[in-house]
Amino acid sequence: MRGLQLVSRVLLGIVLVMLCAGVAALISMAPVRIAGGIASVYLGEWGQGVRVSGHQFTCTQEPTIDRCTVRIQEQPLSVQVNYGDTERRIFNDTVTCQATYSDRPVGCEVSYYFTTDLPILSIREPLGLSQQTLQQLYRENFLIQVGRDNLFRWSGFLAIASGLLIALNFALFSPPLTRSVAGAINGTAGLLVAFATRGTFYSFLGVAELSLLLGVGLGILLGVVVWSCSRQIARVISGLSLGFMLTGVIWAFSVMLFLALGYAA
Repeated sequence: MRGLQLVSRVLLGIVLVMLCAGVAALISMAPVRIAGGIASVYLGEWGQGVRVSGHQFTCTQEPTIDRCTVRIQEQPLSVQVNYGDTERRIFNDTVTCQATYSDRPVGCEVSYYFTTDLPILSIREPLGLSQQTLQQLYRENFLIQVGRDNLFRWSGFLAIASGLLIALNFALFSPPLTRSVAGAINGTAGLLVAFATRGTFYSFLGVAELSLLLGVGLGILLGVVVWSCSRQIARVISGLSLGFMLTGVIWAFSVMLFLALGYAA
């Protein structure tokens, strides 16, 4: 049992370190942390190219124009975004871009993330970049290559892993709980279950208030069940409930983080 406890806690520590490191990396490369200019530039055809973060560019701003430059393969890639007016309204047909690579004009398209007012540019024309250069750009801008769906998938995996490991440690290795604490944990878990399944039951229940009532009822039921159990059984059930709650909290936090930092387009 002690060996299982040690392994589970080591694994939990690794997962938590991965979560903290991931959050720090996401914040450091976040599109919303770019003071001005462009969010990113995608080089190549969709699904086959590489995205360069706006953090890599040096930009100068005028009332209606942004000029940004980065050196790639010892040659300057320069982009210019032209706004229709000084209000810099996003999703506006008057916003256009121009680009040159090694002083050669290349085609440029402009679009936007929904969560940031900085434009994202696309250059579909081949720039003659070597495979080594493309790999280096991929490594330097890894997080914004991953994509929204993969970020959500990875965060979900880490949230589930954290919840399971916390549930295991809490259910098997924590001191026995008082019935009041166990009832509170399971009651809260029941409430969260109701809100997590609200989309499923909404059309049947009709109003959101009934979802709240369902959660309260489920919470009370779980609380009563745990209250009537032995302290050891209550600890195991409460561990599972705590794991579920923390899984939901971590996943919800990751979704809000992606939206706030501009990764979810």
